Amino acid sequence: MSSLDSTINSLSAVTWDDFLARFFPRLESLPGRRSVWLSRLVTVLWGTASIAFALVIAGRSETIIELVNKIGSALYGPVAAVFILGIFSRKVPGTGALAGLACGIAANIVLWVFFEKQVSWMWCNLFGFMGTICVGTVSVMFARGDGNAAAVKLEVIDRKIIIRYTAMLLVWFAAIGIACAAAERLLIRYVIR
Repeated sequence: MSSLDSTINSLSAVTWDDFLARFFPRLESLPGRRSVWLSRLVTVLWGTASIAFALVIAGRSETIIELVNKIGSALYGPVAAVFILGIFSRKVPGTGALAGLACGIAANIVLWVFFEKQVSWMWCNLFGFMGTICVGTVSVMFARGDGNAAAVKLEVIDRKIIIRYTAMLLVWFAAIGIACAAAERLLIRYVIR
């Protein structure tokens, strides 16, 4: 419940502040009681949408863990790509990163809906990541600057940074692999027997 109520509260707060109040400026001048009542109505609508989504998903045959990971995989890769674009490139505009995010999520949804049997849900992270990076990177060419799109070049990342981060990821991957192999051996030796 604590996860669900904070999620629904966040959704309603973002809906109220970033969408409704922005597109309907009169809402900000409403008296306190009326504003609270309308924000509670938005919370009820998000709660109803969450319940409806849960009922649609409940009929599926997967385990709950697999289902949660399938749904999350539609978002994990694209969100990670937006962070990578923000960290490693100063040239990608915010609108380009958001367009990449939308394209990465859309690609994952298309994979999930139309190619579920051919493509495992575990690949959605990679496809969403790559789609977001590609669209975000291409958006640099269309960014408004001095008017000359050809003059806009991608920022080149320092090779030392790439090597350092790659080495860190490989060491972390090896550490996880060793820990999993050791845990498996201990389980087989002491627990499963």
